[in-house]
Order: sequence, then structure tokens, then C-alpha cells
Amino acid sequence: MIMNKKNLITTYQNLPPLEKDIVAILSIVYIPITQTQLRSCLVAAKIKTADGRFFDADHRNAMLKVLRPSIELLIKEEIVDKYDHSNFSLNHRLREIAARQAVDEKKFAPFLKAIESTIDIMKPHLDKIQRFQLIAGIRILFYQKKIDQIPDLYNQYKDRTYHVLSLSRIMELICNNPFDPEWFQLISGRTLTEIMREPLMTDMKRWQNNAVNFEYVEKLAAAGSNRCDTQLQAMVLDIWFMIENTDAIQQWLSKQAKTPSENSLCAKASLAFLDGENKQAISTFEKAFPFIQTKGKKSPKIFNHFMGVFYILALFKDSGKKSLQKASKYINQALASETPFKRVYDQLAHVLEYLSGNLSEANQLFGHTYISQSISSYTNCVEMFFQVFAYYWIDTDQAKQQIDPIKKLYAAAHSSSYPWFEHELAGLINALNEKKRKSDPNGSSFLVDLIKKASVWEKSLDILLGIKVESPQEAAKDDEYRMVWFIDHDDDGYCDAKPREQKRKANGQWTKGRPVALKRLHREISTFSYLTPQDKEICSHIYASEYDSGGYTHYEYDFNDSFIFAVIGHPLLFLNDGVTQVELIEGKPELIVQTQKNKDISIKLIPEPELVDSSDYYTIKETPTRIKIFRADTEYNRIAGVIGKELIVPAAAKKKVQAVIDKLAGNITIHSDFGGKSKEWKSVKADSKIHVHLIPSGTGLKLSVFVKPFGSGGAYYPPGTGGKKVIADIKGKKLQTTRDLEKEFQQLDAFIQKCPKLQAFEENSGEWQIENLEDCLELLTELEPIRDQIVLEWPEGQKFKLIADASTHNFQMRIKKQNDWFAASDQSPFIAWLPKGRLKKK
Repeated sequence: MIMNKKNLITTYQNLPPLEKDIVAILSIVYIPITQTQLRSCLVAAKIKTADGRFFDADHRNAMLKVLRPSIELLIKEEIVDKYDHSNFSLNHRLREIAARQAVDEKKFAPFLKAIESTIDIMKPHLDKIQRFQLIAGIRILFYQKKIDQIPDLYNQYKDRTYHVLSLSRIMELICNNPFDPEWFQLISGRTLTEIMREPLMTDMKRWQNNAVNFEYVEKLAAAGSNRCDTQLQAMVLDIWFMIENTDAIQQWLSKQAKTPSENSLCAKASLAFLDGENKQAISTFEKAFPFIQTKGKKSPKIFNHFMGVFYILALFKDSGKKSLQKASKYINQALASETPFKRVYDQLAHVLEYLSGNLSEANQLFGHTYISQSISSYTNCVEMFFQVFAYYWIDTDQAKQQIDPIKKLYAAAHSSSYPWFEHELAGLINALNEKKRKSDPNGSSFLVDLIKKASVWEKSLDILLGIKVESPQEAAKDDEYRMVWFIDHDDDGYCDAKPREQKRKANGQWTKGRPVALKRLHREISTFSYLTPQDKEICSHIYASEYDSGGYTHYEYDFNDSFIFAVIGHPLLFLNDGVTQVELIEGKPELIVQTQKNKDISIKLIPEPELVDSSDYYTIKETPTRIKIFRADTEYNRIAGVIGKELIVPAAAKKKVQAVIDKLAGNITIHSDFGGKSKEWKSVKADSKIHVHLIPSGTGLKLSVFVKPFGSGGAYYPPGTGGKKVIADIKGKKLQTTRDLEKEFQQLDAFIQKCPKLQAFEENSGEWQIENLEDCLELLTELEPIRDQIVLEWPEGQKFKLIADASTHNFQMRIKKQNDWFAASDQSPFIAWLPKGRLKKK
């Protein structure tokens, strides 16, 4: 049975003198030691045995026998703990009591001198020291009252210590075992804050009351002691607000009237906010900004305490355009800072999007967060509190689905005596309860009515009314700048996108663009007024990772692994040449089912599983200007796990393969030598028409050819290659078609025959590169008469560039009317602009 602490202390106080001196030595040593080491310390300290002899009066073994009964007594009384078979140490509940008594009895200094002559407490083992060795060294400085030397010792050894504790935690172990105000007087304000920061912040976040010396710190704060610095003072004020101790706040403010500070102004502003004086609250908070102390000029200026959250709530309540702009700037700075309430500001960032009318951005809260169904002693209740209110403000129905955890959170606030949170949650529960009680004195929640729903839908309608329905060319003129994304795609299936800021030139064309630092898009996104909602969505995937170098904290900014999915469908994507515009579309995996010469059936998955491997996606360049991205989702991984690199089945299994085709065709595209058997799939005639892709390339053009069996929908394929049967879900319709591969070859051959200019250039996998501008113009004139026999496609926004180049080229002299290039409508494709027969032959 373990002895309680009170009885343990009584037993210690009643020990004989020898055993009491042994306890004092063990309290100073702190680290586990052997009987031999203890005997050496007793010898050096000139401590005598019970019969009056020194411990070196006889040989070592004889004196150890004399010492052993004392050790066994101390172990029996639970004063000493056996560390292992040969080492022992003092019970942790007596360490500080015995050390303090040794100081009072003036034994600490001589005993320490004796110990240091026999034991090197800080001696490293393999260039490392144990955690209790570092604590032992810090305790020695503490009880010698050399407090200022403690941080230096800690910093010297912390990187060489196994399982090192924070300095604040070490000081807490020394000072709170048990708490003694007299010893606390030795601690400077800075060290006191280090000791108290962690336990007080833990209490606040978890709605606990475990910081054993909070009452002492409260008295220091209330008295205005300089030992309670501004950080510690702010934490005390935060707790007073959370437990609704407004009397203490008012009394403290009365003593600060003549000397305004960040804390006093924030406390006044918070009281004003909670009293409903919103404008006064905002004004007073902003008067506190000049008092904020930062590490450097570029450090974000935010209130690093809970009262700062009230500032954002006050701006939300006002909900005016200027207030929301202030809230946006502040939240971005908070998210880039080291505030302990960063996650709270992250929740409020979604609420800000809601108030700004960006409902799709706000609704991402529900996909990015999860509300735990249980409340434990480790739950960050403050974060969860603002999360459930964010759910309520953005979508009441989403909050109703979380009523059980909200009730549990309310119970946690009630049992822990955090009444401000308790009352707010009571009001929230009443608001979500369809059968509301007529009156509930505890349900007068202030935050439930903080956000007026009418102001939100009005903003949303205003945004809709402000949208101009214009052609892409006219809409582009509204902004002097735009954000484009340069796509980097490689053969390994990797795809990257880098932001570039383009500026409109005097002639209406855009610059190639300059790179934009991800740090700016992460921390200063509100300064980019021209960003589209999709640009903002892409930027929301930027994160900051911190690392230490040379004693300083540095940050690196990068996109997370899933950002590329946000780029899908963006209208301004370019290759790295800054000229070639491309599409990034989402594709479905493809299943290739082919009958081999021996009649066996081969089943392959595209993209191949070994290419995707551990990645979340894989990309394929479907055409020179079209990149298709495949998600490695659950369905794909399940199929890949079965098929592997290739699955070979016998011909006898054809019916079963057809059943597999029918089963999977809704989720992936099937290429097969034979179709499925299900009647759900509608058969349509395959389109064998040649699709001609034209894209600017260097000083000329690149021409590529494809077929698209399903016409306007589905994937592209090289003419005459691939499976005959194609089964796919096209725009929600279950379709299957049979390609005429021979006809596709004939169509391709006919196309080439009708374009003599192509025959003069070498084909490379269905592509022709034509550099000379005169050759390009002749090719375009050859394409004009056969436009009804082919499908011409080119990157959106690129149809002006070739013409502009041609108009300034020497070939212009071969055109009868110099300005005919610009006579046609801007809505026409550039092929139609070419006047027939105007190009002279050499």
C-alpha cells in the first residue's frame, strides 16, 4: 500500500539523524546512486554512524554492512525507491522538501561540496546525459539561489539530453513539489512566466483547474507586481474572462487607469464587446495595436492572447466591408504567427468567407474538419467551442447534426467551472433545439445572435448581381493583372503548377508574367484583388513548415499533396513557354481488355499501378494541350490490387470478363475487343472524324491528329490504334461504341493527302512541327477547304497571336490587301481570317 504524502512527510521528519542526513544527500544528488557512492559521500561529508564512527573507519565492505540497515529502513518506509538491483534514489514526493530543509539547516552547501568531490553529476555518457542529470544540475543552481545561471545551463545541455523536458516543466517540478511562496520569490518574472505558461495555457484550452499555483499568480497580477510580466498578466486576464470574474478585471483596470497598455486596453475592449458596445470595443482594440511588442519589424502584429479573439468577433458582428477587410488582414497575420489560438483563427477564417458571401469557400469547413464525439481530459475545448459555433454560423443544419458532442462540451464547461463557455453553449443548444423551452436563464448566449443571416444572403445576392456576363476577352479587360499557372508535366506522371502574375500591356496583350512567392500568397493573399475563387482555392493548399537554423526559426512554403486537384479546369494554364495554353482535366482510369493470339484474354489498367505506386494521382498528356489527371482513389486501388501489372485469363472466362466490363464501365472507361452483355449500355455509332489540334510552337505551329469515338465527349485516341470496343459513362449516359480502326486510318490518310504541305515535313507519333511562318500560312490555306471534313481545335486565347505575328512579317507583302488579316470578326477562329487565294506562290 502506497503511503499518502502527509504520512510520508511525518515519517521523514521523525527519522534518526543519520537517516535524515542520508535523505538530505539523496535530495541534492537527485540522480540514482549505489551504496558505494553514498558511502563515499558520507565519508566526504564527515557524517558519523549511529555508534559515532566515520564511514571510513574500517574497510569498505565492513562499513557498507553498517550502512545497509539504514538503507533498508528508508526503503521499507517508502522514503527511498529502488531504481534497479544496485541503484536507488529518493522518493520524488520528498525531494524538494528535504532539499529546502537542508538549505534551512545550512547543510546544503557542505553536503554539495562533499558530493561534488565524489560524484560528477553532469558527466555525459557517449556524449549524452540523462534527463535527471540535467534536472539535478538545475536544482543545485536553484537552491544556491543562482537563478540567473539556470537558462544558460539548460541551453548548454538540452541538445545533449535524452528525453529533455522544457525548462518551464523542470522549474515546475522543482517549485511545485510542494508549492512554497517563499521559494517562488527567488524566481524572476521571465522565469515565472516560463514556469506558468504551459500549465495555465493547458488549463485554458482544456477547461481544467490543475495549475496548482494559479492563486499565487492571481495575487501577483491583482497587486500589479512586476514579477507578473505582461504575458503572464494576459493569461490571468484570459482566465478571468473565461470564468466570468469581472470584479477582478474591473479592480485590476482601476489600478491601470494612468498607464494604458496592450493588456489594459484589450481588457476594456473585451468588456465593451461583451456588454454589447461593439463600436467602442473595436475602437479600443485598435488603440492597443501600437502597444504590441514584436520580435522584429516584419513580425505579424496580433494580440497573442484569448482577448484578441474578441476583436475578430466584434468585427464579425459589425460585418461592414471595412470591418471584414480588417478581420481578413488580422486572421491572415494570426495564421502566420505562433499564437496558441491559431486553430481558432483557422475556424474563424471560414466564417469570414461566409460573411463575405463566399459560401463555397466557407462550406469547405465541413470537409476539412471533424468534431469528436467524445470529450477527454486532452480535448482542446476552446478550439472545439469555436468549431461548433462556426458550424452554426455557416450552416445550422450541419450544427444540428453535432448536437450530442455540443451537449458533452457544455457538460465539460459546467463541471470545470468555465461559465462564459457554459452560458454560450447553453444558448447554442437552445437555438438548435426545435422544441425550445420558454425560458432558460443559463441560455442567454451572446454568440448565437452575433451574425445576422440577412446580412450574409444580401452580400451573396450583391455578389451575384455584380457578376458581369461578358465574353472572355471583355472580362479580361477589367483587371490590369491576372494570375496564370505554369504547368510542369513529366513522363513519370508528375504534374506541378507555379503561379505567375501577368500584366496587360498597352497593346492588350499580356506579359509572360513574373513568378509569385508562395509566402505572399499564403500570408498576404488579401492584397491580390484580382484572384478568382479558383485561384484562392488553389492558394488555400499552401502551408508553412518551420525549421531551426543557426538558432533562428525559418519557414518554407509549399503546396500540399492534394493541391493539383484544385487546379483542374482552371482557364489560364500554360506550359512553361508561357505561350502554349493547356487544359488540365480529370479523367477516369481505363481498362484495356484484349484477346491474345492464343485466345487468352489480357486485362490491363491505365495508368499502370506501378506508375501510380504511392502517389495520390497520375497524369497523362492526352494531347499536346490536354493533360488528363487520374485520382488514385479507393476504386482504382481496389482494381489495381487485383489486376497488378496484367491479368491473364483463359478464353473460357469470356462471359465472366463481360460481366466485369458491365460492372466496372460506370466508373472507368473500357477498351475491349468485345463488349459487355448488359442492355443498360446504349450502342452508338463511332465518330471516325479526324480532330486536328493546332498550337503555337516557337515561331510556327505544331499540328497533332486524334479521333474521338464518342464525338463531343470522352477521350481522344491516335487514329487506328487501341481497342475496337469503347465503353464509358459520357455525361451521365452509359454508352458503348465500336471503332472502325481501318476507317480511321483511311480518314487520316485522306487528310494528309489534302494537305500537301504536311507531306513535306516528317511525322513524329502523329505530330508535325512546322517552324517557317510562310509554310504555316500555306498549311492554313490548305485546311480551310476541308474544315467541314475535320474538327479543328486550338488552345483558347491563342487565336490572335499567329495573325499578329504574320501581319508584321515580310510575308505580309504577298497579301493583296495589307489589312485583310484584321477584317474578320474577333469571334471567328483564326483559320477563317485567311483570305482564300491571297497567298502568292513562289
